Amino acid sequence: MSVFDIQQPVFSPDGEYLEDAAIRYREALMEGFAESAEGEDLVGQGGTLGWADTLMELGMGYLGVTPAVMTAEDMQEVLFELFPRKVSAEPGCGQEIVSELRAFWKFLQRAYGLPNAASCLRMLTTATGRRFEREMQDPANFGLAKSLLAQGWASGFDMSTPEGLQAWAETYNAGPRINAPQHVEELPLRASSNSTSRATRTVAAARRKLAQRSRRVNRKKR
Repeated sequence: MSVFDIQQPVFSPDGEYLEDAAIRYREALMEGFAESAEGEDLVGQGGTLGWADTLMELGMGYLGVTPAVMTAEDMQEVLFELFPRKVSAEPGCGQEIVSELRAFWKFLQRAYGLPNAASCLRMLTTATGRRFEREMQDPANFGLAKSLLAQGWASGFDMSTPEGLQAWAETYNAGPRINAPQHVEELPLRASSNSTSRATRTVAAARRKLAQRSRRVNRKKR
């Protein structure tokens, strides 16, 4: 089995985002993480895997960085700006997410000897988890898609199931909207793995892939 090249690019020489290469990169690292001692320990302690993939997706798509070159400052931006604006998670998931990211960076540090891993790990503290939780649940931080998802919950739809998502999409799309440039069916959902089914996570992945196919990812911070 060949060793994964963590330094491989996901951008062309002229800066174009290579979406297929990025997806393969993330899948390979997540597979390695799941099979690692760090990943197995996390799952053995009741944790779940998946948030590290979201970290990579946001880092690549919006900051133009892979884990190989991600800095602690990049991590700050992903955790406290991009996650709260674009990712949905149930209340109380802050520490769960930070714990997974700590295990992920420990894996990267051990398996690939990344020099940036130590600084990224230092910022993933209990205090970081508390702040992250506050930022994730503050409606003032929500982007359009996340706001629409929150509206679905508030309207009584079970947004953790495919049926609930579809019912809310149909209700929302049938009603009057002002300055709403996208349909709910394209929401980039990412929910807590502790309380969602495999079907829900499949729908979440489909939403992300649909959104990726429908836009050219902007490497610059939005």
